[in-house]
This record gives sequence, C-alpha cells and structure tokens, in this order.
Amino acid sequence: MMWEVEELRNQINSKIQFYLMARGWEQSCKNPLSIWMWEKDIEGKHFTLNESTAVQMQNALDEQDVNTFEGQARCIMECINNETEIEHWLFNQDFFIDEEASETGEPLPDEVISQYLKDAGASEKQINKVMKIAHKEDA
Repeated sequence: MMWEVEELRNQINSKIQFYLMARGWEQSCKNPLSIWMWEKDIEGKHFTLNESTAVQMQNALDEQDVNTFEGQARCIMECINNETEIEHWLFNQDFFIDEEASETGEPLPDEVISQYLKDAGASEKQINKVMKIAHKEDA
C-alpha cells in the first residue's frame, strides 16, 4: 500500500514539474536558503518561490492569459507536443470561441486561429497539427 502512495506522489510531483517548466519556471537552489525553489522573471520582476506558491501564481497568470485569443495561442504552443493537453484546451476550455460575435459559441475561423498561432511562434506543421485536432470531432 505504501509503495502505491509513493507512486502517486511521484506522479503528482512530475505533473507539477512539467506544468511549471512548460510555463518558463526553473528550479534552482541558488538562493539565500540554499533549498530548491522555483524561479521566473515576470513583467521585469524576479520571483523565487516555493513550489506551492509558484503553482498558485502560475494558475493566476494562466487565468489572466487565457482570457485573450493571444494568450490562448501561447498556451497551445506551450503544450504543442501533448495532443491530450491541446484537446483539453480546445474542447474543455473552449479556446478560440468568439462568444460575443456568435450566440451559438462557434469557433473563430481557421484562418484567424492560424494567425494567432503563427503570432505565438507556431510553424506551419504545428498549425496543421492544432487544426487537425480541432476538427477531429467534425469527422
């Protein structure tokens, strides 16, 4: 039983590390306490935080960021190699849905989404990958 708990704890720690590293956090022990902390520069300020606080701060940043189509494109690019995460953002979080222009919650046109992704640094191959995932439910 104890090994199962340890395995679950390791899985959670791996997911937390992936989450923070994918969003630009770095782990370092180069701080006055000489303990492992998470570091990131945000809007010109350097933060060195424990894991729990770093996750809370990143969650708040993600919530702010995903309220814009530009932020949604950046979020997709951060998980471009993880199809499951892309599906989560596109379908569960309703990315690229223009609720103001459409009462039915239709997604933005493909050309517009492609441009947001391109502006976020996506290659044509990456854009095609996202579009294929986005239209998977259409088939």
